[in-house]
Amino acid sequence: MGPWGALIFAIFATAFFMAGLAPTVGPASPILLLGFVLAAPVVIRAIQRIVRPDPPGGIRTGRVIMWSTMAEAAAILLVVNVFRNAGLADVVLPGIAAVVSLHFIPIGLAANLRRFQALTIAMMACAVAGFAIRGTTGTMVTGLGAALTLWLGGIFALQRPTYG
Repeated sequence: MGPWGALIFAIFATAFFMAGLAPTVGPASPILLLGFVLAAPVVIRAIQRIVRPDPPGGIRTGRVIMWSTMAEAAAILLVVNVFRNAGLADVVLPGIAAVVSLHFIPIGLAANLRRFQALTIAMMACAVAGFAIRGTTGTMVTGLGAALTLWLGGIFALQRPTYG
């Protein structure tokens, strides 16, 4: 994925970090800003490395990423709607983490990135932990675990060569 993947991972890691901590520390807590501080080095380095818009792997890989991301967005909206309407608001974040995890499978296959297998497993483990623990603690475990997983994924993405 390179620098674009690192940038996306850092953004989503920050979102998971904030969503995981907010129920515990409150939505206006300054500690939530730590997510931006932790993401900043990856974001800055990713922006420095972005040299061209084409994905490494060509048009085919770009299409797989596009369709996988579109399916992910639709599935996240579905998960949020179904769980909230079923009175299961405490498992919304684990559901989102599961969807994010699954969307890595076709991207990893299309781009021939074996690291995405580990990313998929780690994100799914965060989701399963949240489903098992439930409540505020489950949300926190899922959010922080997913954030750590995506931050590490962003760092690994920056280790890939820059194309262009």
